[in-house]
Amino acid sequence: MRRTAKSGDTTGFTIERRKGPDLWVQMVNWFVATCWSLLLAVLIIVGIAKPTQETMFDRMAHIRVDSSWNEELLQIIFYLMVFGFLFSITGIYLNSRRHKRRTDHYRASLIFISCLSLVGIFYYLFR
Repeated sequence: MRRTAKSGDTTGFTIERRKGPDLWVQMVNWFVATCWSLLLAVLIIVGIAKPTQETMFDRMAHIRVDSSWNEELLQIIFYLMVFGFLFSITGIYLNSRRHKRRTDHYRASLIFISCLSLVGIFYYLFR
């Protein structure tokens, strides 16, 4: 048990009864991990979906290289970004419900992923 100072206590100390993160904090942590996993999946699929670049050897051998994106994978990326946005907004909501103590803080990664997902969604829709 950890003892912390408290101003109104006659002994000067109070016993810390919290045993670790509560259910809300654990849920926010899981939402953060899920959002980062979705973002990693998006980055991997973008690497697979992008067109191959023509190299010097392709030009020398007069090989024609496909220069279009894989549309099926782009659609999967879009859905992953939508899920990432929904998960991050839900995580931000849960984090705001838990934000009661002075030591509580908002997860910047949830805000970052929601903004990044929103930009990706708009880019997909208006390209």
